[in-house]
Amino acid sequence: MSEFATGRPVVLRAWHNTSTRAVKYGAGGAFFADAPTAEYGDEAIEVVLRFRRPLVVGGDKVDAAAAVGADVAEVERIVVDEIPTSSNPRRLYAKVDALIAVAARRAGHDGIIYTNPMSLSRHEYVALRQGGWRVVRHGGVAVAARSRFGAR
Repeated sequence: MSEFATGRPVVLRAWHNTSTRAVKYGAGGAFFADAPTAEYGDEAIEVVLRFRRPLVVGGDKVDAAAAVGADVAEVERIVVDEIPTSSNPRRLYAKVDALIAVAARRAGHDGIIYTNPMSLSRHEYVALRQGGWRVVRHGGVAVAARSRFGAR
């Protein structure tokens, strides 16, 4: 049984890796992992995430699109046909993430938890609203002694 369930509130610690000192938030949300990874940048930011109504997905982006009613055919076309041959796959991933995020927000979710992501992380988390996280540490420097959210 998964430690996460769709719609069940969760508070947890996570990491956002970036090339800047700020959490990047875009149309697809802000992305976090359960441990620091240089896959997305060498600046590690530790946060506490709080999702009141997360969507939990055991698969990939196509599975997430299907779960929230996004355009599955479009997501699958981009993931299968365009990304592998693109000179700018980040732009295409951002487009896919935005399609999923819009549908997930419309369905009432404030976050997405990927329990089997196609990345170096065991879990990936997507905050779909600003303010769904609190920074507690930049690299090795503590920012806040205690989070207002708590953590598990």
